[in-house]
Amino acid sequence: MKHVLSAMLALSILSITDSNAATVLYFFSEPGDLIGQGEQRLFSADTGYTITSSVSANSVGFEINNNSEFWNLNLAPGPIGTGFFTVGAYENTLSSSTPENPQLNFTGPFGTPGFNELFGRFDILETNVIYGDNAEVISFAVNFEQHVNGAEPGLFGQLRFNSDIPINPVPLPAALVVFISGVAMLATLARR
Repeated sequence: MKHVLSAMLALSILSITDSNAATVLYFFSEPGDLIGQGEQRLFSADTGYTITSSVSANSVGFEINNNSEFWNLNLAPGPIGTGFFTVGAYENTLSSSTPENPQLNFTGPFGTPGFNELFGRFDILETNVIYGDNAEVISFAVNFEQHVNGAEPGLFGQLRFNSDIPINPVPLPAALVVFISGVAMLATLARR
């Protein structure tokens, strides 16, 4: 049953991201992750969620909700008020900006007992943000990885806001499992 649901989710992602300028958030959470609770989720207008954006200083935020369930994604390229997003990798993120680290903070409705700090990284694939008095996110695409308190289980997400860049429905950890399983199978067959 779980494989059927995963296949249906993958087909939903493909149909949403086939259209132009999609606004969608997808995540895969490993078992033991406190934020995503080991779930795989897709949020878009097609699944009954709204995704809104906000800009503050040099950070961007996205609120994902369906009036009963709320998720938030906040990103900053470095210290608040310095620098702006460019396409590229942002490493060693924390849940709040520091002089040395960019900010990545993805939270949801589950609550997080024992949650002190979020660590991770993100890749900006597209950024068209207007800063200042008429601040607005025109389009934005980001892939991110987050770990609570530096724990091994992670949450892997992809957000597209008015973006033509497609979502990859197979998260990297699952893709690696499939690859490693295939290599192991080939090695076993080669020994025969």
